[in-house]
Amino acid sequence: MAEKIPYVKWRERINQIVPDEYRIGNDVFILPQHKLFQLPEGHFKTDVTTIIIYEKGWVRVSIDMREYMVQAPSVVTFLPDTIYKVLECSEDLEYKIVIYSKNFTDNLFLNLDRMHPLRSSIQNHPVQEGGEHVYVYNKYLSMLIDLTKRSGSPYKLEAAKHLTLATFYSFSLARHNVATDQETRIGRKDELYGAFVELVRRHFRTCHDVAFYADKLCVTVKYLSQVVKEKSGTPALEFIEQYVITECKALLLSTKMSIQKIADELHFPSQSVFGKYFKRVTGLSPRDYRNQEN
Repeated sequence: MAEKIPYVKWRERINQIVPDEYRIGNDVFILPQHKLFQLPEGHFKTDVTTIIIYEKGWVRVSIDMREYMVQAPSVVTFLPDTIYKVLECSEDLEYKIVIYSKNFTDNLFLNLDRMHPLRSSIQNHPVQEGGEHVYVYNKYLSMLIDLTKRSGSPYKLEAAKHLTLATFYSFSLARHNVATDQETRIGRKDELYGAFVELVRRHFRTCHDVAFYADKLCVTVKYLSQVVKEKSGTPALEFIEQYVITECKALLLSTKMSIQKIADELHFPSQSVFGKYFKRVTGLSPRDYRNQEN
């Protein structure tokens, strides 16, 4: 039975359960047996890059409010600041997990101009279906494990970066094809949706209004809302709210910050406004939520 690890406790627990031969410092963690670890329940915002190699069963997940039905064999990749939720899964689900620190991923994509298309490709297409993808990632995983088990090598981290970047490039190339006019139009909507998600990740703490994002993207509020609903099934405002609320929950549960301080941190005009916002979305006041979960 996989251990259920609370969202705010997962990093501490991974440090405890992953032995040295399956990690590189605090930057790379490999969990080759799914029974060691189960992803947290409910929406959670990751601060790491995660690759999940599904080898058996099926899982229905929400990634940045976009629903995917993942049938093994498949690979799912999500980058830092992604909102993730497991909706349901089969009892025979089997998977392996590789986790990279945000610092590790940031160094991979250090040259933003050159790496932006690759990063966008991963964000916009987080699910790869088919045995050939699982085969490639298992080969990568085998080489990565071999690397982590080498003692005394000063270049483990650098080698892991190059190996991971090569795998990500392989992922991007596999998605490349000649687009028809229709695919190009769909691609433009995907591009707008991806840009919206990236902006929300950067600004949700300070900007909670759809108009801000529409203005940044040079489109109308109506068109942006239409595209976000089409791509994610979730209205743009609800999408932003999910980011804000997930951050609120993490701060309420994992820190001793006062509710006033959390309201300030997320740029609400007052504690009262924050409290009403939180209760409208969750059905509980911030204080009641903190007390209930603790």
